[in-house]
Amino acid sequence: MTHHIRVITPIISDLFSEAQLQAYATERVRLSHTTIETGPASIESTFDEALAQPGTLVKVLEAEQQGCDAVVINCLGDPALSPARELVDIPVIGPCQASMHLANMLGDNFAIISVLDNVRLLLEHLAAKYSLSERYVGFDYVNISVLDLESDLDALVGALTEKSVPLIKDRHANSIILGCTGMLGCARGIRRQLL
Repeated sequence: MTHHIRVITPIISDLFSEAQLQAYATERVRLSHTTIETGPASIESTFDEALAQPGTLVKVLEAEQQGCDAVVINCLGDPALSPARELVDIPVIGPCQASMHLANMLGDNFAIISVLDNVRLLLEHLAAKYSLSERYVGFDYVNISVLDLESDLDALVGALTEKSVPLIKDRHANSIILGCTGMLGCARGIRRQLL
């Protein structure tokens, strides 16, 4: 039996390639992708996150109606996660909630490195919402907008590595969460540089 998971990127920009997604497909898991039709070009604040919610809910409902078995909202801000779970009967996964709980299981605490300082408050609120504030030990940002993340991946990996070091040494972070799903593919390079 094949399970169909719809990945919804809750922005109007087409930053996420189908090829990136298909690298995670298997014989038993079919992946499809869509963006929203109305909303922000990127999510870099609580305001952007609010603008993304209506379009995200439309796409979540559409995924269920098209027979998808689950939905992943492809943004670390988890826009519309709670209302989406009320709206449909299929599982809806938020990367922030999933990442924070996984990081909590992998170590005693976690820190987050994101795109801009604007998202700090959004992520702190989500840590509190997910009952993980006590495990959240720090935040930093690379000062690169979401729309510019892919312009120089080597520079991005270097910046993420540089920001990781004080969070690990000074804040004693056991796990680092990359604070934007647009940073997909950076973890391996950071791990190599940190070792």
